[in-house]
Amino acid sequence: MGKRSDALSAQLHAALAAKNAANRQLQAELRRTKEMETMRQQFLFAVSHELKTPLAIIQGYAEGLESLTIDEETQRRYCRIIQSEARKMGIFVKDLLDVSRLEMGTLQLQPVLFDFSALIDEMKERFSRIIVQKELCITWEIPKDILIFGDPARIDVILTNLISNAVDYTPQGRKIRISILPKEGGYCIRVYNQGIRIPEKEQTLIWNAFYKGSSGQPTDRTFGGHGLGLGIVSSLVTLHGEAYGVYNEADGVTFWFTVSDREKELPVKNE
Repeated sequence: MGKRSDALSAQLHAALAAKNAANRQLQAELRRTKEMETMRQQFLFAVSHELKTPLAIIQGYAEGLESLTIDEETQRRYCRIIQSEARKMGIFVKDLLDVSRLEMGTLQLQPVLFDFSALIDEMKERFSRIIVQKELCITWEIPKDILIFGDPARIDVILTNLISNAVDYTPQGRKIRISILPKEGGYCIRVYNQGIRIPEKEQTLIWNAFYKGSSGQPTDRTFGGHGLGLGIVSSLVTLHGEAYGVYNEADGVTFWFTVSDREKELPVKNE
């Protein structure tokens, strides 16, 4: 009788344990569903917010062009503003597509060993105008004949986003420095800018898409950009099997990522 009672008790405990495990799994799935819905709503809000301003600007200046009273110089200025806002929207849409492809795992890398210094020469030309406009002091500490392994187009995206981020957050007249340091198996590429430091609690959050800092605190980097750039950087660097990060300097911030100097097997298969 006692053995039968023990067996029934064991079965009851097992059934209760299985039920509790199923409940915990259900609760976890419900939380994930709720989190995904929250993220979806935040995503839609962020997209609509980012597109609303340039569309309003384009509409306003387009309506201004219909006026018969503005002179030719004003017309040209209005056209430049419209073109500038249209370019911003184009960059934003491209970044959205990159984020989508990265999240779905459909972005395919085409890694090769290539001349990094040639890419830097292109960067210098690309950013020369905005650097002059903002009166920034930029230094490029990149030696010639540096070969790195990676997808050239994606390494371009990574570096473009980091330099754009530095330009956005560097006050007029301050410094930006792009440098490369050798390390075992490759290099560490660093982008430093004078300006607002990033609170330690936010240094992991900034790599999430659309994150722009907690507003209201004067030390936060809450101006400029749509918040997609660093999310794209983190995904692309990880896809290359490399590391990335950020740390504060005494008078600014340094973002960094690593690259290989030799061919290697990528850790993630692209399908």
